[in-house]
Amino acid sequence: MNVLILACSKKEQEYCVAGKNIDSPTQWIRLVTNVNGNALSFNKITTETGHTIAPLDVVTLENINSAPLFHQPENYVLNSPITFTETKYTIDQLQNFVDSPANLWGNNSPYISQRELNNNKPEHSLYLINVSNLQIRYTEPSTPSTKPKTKASFTYNGVTYNNFSVTDPSIRENLNIEKAILCISLAGSCTYPDKVNHPDWPRHYKIVAKVFYE
Repeated sequence: MNVLILACSKKEQEYCVAGKNIDSPTQWIRLVTNVNGNALSFNKITTETGHTIAPLDVVTLENINSAPLFHQPENYVLNSPITFTETKYTIDQLQNFVDSPANLWGNNSPYISQRELNNNKPEHSLYLINVSNLQIRYTEPSTPSTKPKTKASFTYNGVTYNNFSVTDPSIRENLNIEKAILCISLAGSCTYPDKVNHPDWPRHYKIVAKVFYE
């Protein structure tokens, strides 16, 4: 299967990699290490020729197994090395792969509760969408032990979405972009001990995994 990589964002020391089937542009593929949905190591995203996989690469996946989770039905376990085809797409070519959901998982909040998901099982946990009025705010870490914070606000389908976390590693500055294409991902559940039995927890945050703009 040939797949167009649309996101390769870093979380801790692992990489969240997702793309679309070149021959079936509505089919998402999220690559994971195992059936629990764990992300990939750096070695897994590096080909045998030494190329590190990046967005807009076209890669060949020879041995993957479907391993859907409730909130991430597009998960596939990667069982063999990724092969880079030496082909890269341009941003202009992405329109053939853009999705058109009515909204982003039922509301304009940067998260959705597990309770809400249980009432409306998601058909997709990944979207590639055209947005306007994109504003990105990047905050440098205040101490060596803290991490930078990157948040995005944008308009999609006439609705404003605010305060979405951005995990695209290429974004390290404030940006104001009239039009862009975003890869949006629904993350795993998150909760805290003091939120047990709270109706809005656990939560699944909606993440901007990649920003495409010119």
